[in-house]
Amino acid sequence: MMLNTMKILKKIPNAIYLFIMIILLIIDAIGFGAERIIEKIKFSQIAEAYDTLKAICPSIESVSKQYIVLFIGLTVLVCAAFIYKLVYKEKLYVLAHFSFNEVSCGLAKEERKKYRVKAYSLNQTLSFEAGFPKPDVVEQIKTKIKELRNTAKKHSIGYYGVAHVPFVFLAGFTFGDQSKVHVFHRKRHNDEKFEELSISPNYDLGLVVDEKNKTIKSSELIVAVSTSLQITKDEIIRSLGNDKHLLMIRTNNIGYDQLLEYDTIERISNEVWSHIRSCSKEYSIRRVHMLIASSVAFSFFMGRKCSANIDPHVVVYHYQNGIYPWGIKINSGDEEDLIIRNEI
Repeated sequence: MMLNTMKILKKIPNAIYLFIMIILLIIDAIGFGAERIIEKIKFSQIAEAYDTLKAICPSIESVSKQYIVLFIGLTVLVCAAFIYKLVYKEKLYVLAHFSFNEVSCGLAKEERKKYRVKAYSLNQTLSFEAGFPKPDVVEQIKTKIKELRNTAKKHSIGYYGVAHVPFVFLAGFTFGDQSKVHVFHRKRHNDEKFEELSISPNYDLGLVVDEKNKTIKSSELIVAVSTSLQITKDEIIRSLGNDKHLLMIRTNNIGYDQLLEYDTIERISNEVWSHIRSCSKEYSIRRVHMLIASSVAFSFFMGRKCSANIDPHVVVYHYQNGIYPWGIKINSGDEEDLIIRNEI
């Protein structure tokens, strides 16, 4: 209850606080018999507020004097709430997730000014053996996110880092989409800081969908999603063969740092999943092989949209030197053999 009240007070615009404080200060002044002084004040906002107040309540002089203690109390409360709004920072429990190289930088200074950050580090750079993930990588991700959630409770949570696509996707799936997660992105040209996704949508970015292998009889579907780099059919065939249904999805512009807004990523990821589910229903798909060439933020959102109940079993793969050597089962429910190796 207290936390929700804090968030509400934080959202009230400064202009409303200032307007209420001016009104209350004028009422307090009238209560102390200073109305003649107020009438002589030339400052437009105070003069207008005083005139408006008298027009609305002609008996304001007697009311303010009768209830002077009440109005002073209200003035103190509003001033205290305004000061609180200026100094309060929302507490944010954020997962810093790395599996390539742990980056020394964290959130940008601008982000740390907005939040009181408590970072939970998940370093999986040593969780590999002979080029493949160790069996416990999945449990590491699930355990760390559970720990963060249990500690954060009703406080805000967030995610940032540089990790393999299957790890990021699994993190998004584990977080789920039932509550807001603040997601931070590091632009390709800037290796110094992670900044939160913006709220201004990019309506120019759309999807181009190319379905292949329509006549193949298979209960498996390969989904290749390209936003940063173009995934080629040759790369897909080399790793996963050419005997499955294939859905190649790309944005109308391919390049880095295009998906920088919450609404844009939400819209694009929803559209991708809509195509996957439509294709899965048409061909009675039981397993989806997911290949993603995109940002960490987009891969995370794709994981959040994956359902354990309505979607086929999903395997997300890691790209390396023109092939996809391994993947992770996301929503199969299996307790063992969650790592898939492609013998290429």
